[in-house]
Amino acid sequence: MNKSMQQLAAAAMIAASALAFTATPAYAQNEGQVLVDKADTTLSNFLRDPEMKWLQQNIGKARGVLIVPEIVKAGFIIGGSGGRGLLVAKEGGKWVGPAFYTLATASVGFQAGVAASENVTLVMTQKGMDSLLSSTFKMGADASVAAGPVGAGAKSDVVADLNSDMVGRNSKDTVAVIGREHSNLGTTLDSVAAAHHELNIKPVGDLWPQEGLYFRSDHYNFAKKGVPILFFTTGLHPDYHKVSDSPDKIDAEKESRILKLLLYVGAEVANAPRRPKWTPESYKQIVGGER
Repeated sequence: MNKSMQQLAAAAMIAASALAFTATPAYAQNEGQVLVDKADTTLSNFLRDPEMKWLQQNIGKARGVLIVPEIVKAGFIIGGSGGRGLLVAKEGGKWVGPAFYTLATASVGFQAGVAASENVTLVMTQKGMDSLLSSTFKMGADASVAAGPVGAGAKSDVVADLNSDMVGRNSKDTVAVIGREHSNLGTTLDSVAAAHHELNIKPVGDLWPQEGLYFRSDHYNFAKKGVPILFFTTGLHPDYHKVSDSPDKIDAEKESRILKLLLYVGAEVANAPRRPKWTPESYKQIVGGER
């Protein structure tokens, strides 16, 4: 095991991951050594990168570390990715490994062209470790990912969450977009809306701040994990949570325009060269720590 791998073994502990990795037979010795050397370089870079603060702060708490020096992604709308990596794990107070893995994923989303990245996965729980030791497993809450190239580190490949709920009521030409002030997703939203006048939809801020809607829907679980969000809603109305809230009162035509706006915003975010950025004060308040 190389030097930085040994340093890692002294600092971290191992467990599970989830993307869709499949364990493979042992590599030929020379092929395995090449992968170990590449993984050593990847880990060293991530541990030095100032953008990898979360990884650096939590690697000592991990029960396992899976390093994939290169993941190649390809496709448009429906795509996939693949790569080879290695895992080091803690057993009985001692580090063992590496074990070699092949990554194969399928994804549906806004993708274009071919891209290559690195990732380092910290497996944080025994449940995650048990999952990793199965023949196949899927990336979930028991693992956190730092994705490269160097300088593009983050806790997962999810760069933003666009949530929508109750978008068929109230004014025909506005939609409240909650959370826009917490990241530059708000700026992206405004530029996209301005470029699509045909939608006749004006994004506005939170019209019901007293309700705390930012903290009440599915998107908040993403925000707490460091993923910037936008929550699209046409909001509260006299029929809210009452039997009088019948389907005939939903403006389907307005819904279709709002969904197109979400589509355009999602494409803009997916094709951007960098991840969305939090407002520093918002990150400190919602996620905790410095960004």
